[in-house]
Amino acid sequence: MKRFTHTYPTLRHGMSGLIMALLLANTAMAESPETVHLGKSDVSKEQVIKLLAPEQKPVLKTRGLRVHAADAEVNANAPSSASNTPKALSLEVYFEFNSAQLSQEAIEQLSPVGEALQSNELSGLDFTLEGHTDASGDEHYNLSLSEKRANSVKQFFIEKYSLSPKRLRAEGKGESELIEGTPPNSGINRRVTIIAQ
Repeated sequence: MKRFTHTYPTLRHGMSGLIMALLLANTAMAESPETVHLGKSDVSKEQVIKLLAPEQKPVLKTRGLRVHAADAEVNANAPSSASNTPKALSLEVYFEFNSAQLSQEAIEQLSPVGEALQSNELSGLDFTLEGHTDASGDEHYNLSLSEKRANSVKQFFIEKYSLSPKRLRAEGKGESELIEGTPPNSGINRRVTIIAQ
């Protein structure tokens, strides 16, 4: 009987490439924000804090143990107990048609968010404010409009809640990240996403 000694280098190369791609995909997924879409619903300061605050792993409590200096150095180098995955929430923020000016409804909607961002629980975090539009209109125009809307929200948080501009980054996404499964021109896509970092 004849034995095959061929090592199939092409198959091995293909498999290692597939494994590498899966590892990279898992890494990218781990670093992408966990976004909660709230739509037009009213939110409270407490809800926003709960959604954006880093998760703390439970701390092991012990009795009768002493920590020596060497142990303290090991613990100081241990990874943080907070989750490294950024958290995000998205709101349908009310803007007048074809405008970046916040409506009265938008101000009422964003007020609890501003209160949460200045809270002690979120004081150590920076935030990215992403503006999104639906797909109606020109792509370049939508990108510009989404940037203006994100900056309007940023200015509101700075002026009304005295948040440091260094903690807030405004970014326009235009129509590039429509919510999956929604009609492209749906109002649900006209939103602001707040990502905690």
